[in-house]
Amino acid sequence: MNTHKLLQLVTGSQLELAQKIQRREQGTLEIILWRLGFLTREQLGSIL
Repeated sequence: MNTHKLLQLVTGSQLELAQKIQRREQGTLEIILWRLGFLTREQLGSIL
């Protein structure tokens, strides 16, 4: 996923937090953002 596209949906600090978790858990960034509640199910569907 393009970081620029994600920044249209979430804030920079939300993205930074998700990236920290991603490094620890090795999950996909989009799913982590959704799990944290930063993306809606509809937003997640539109970017996957």
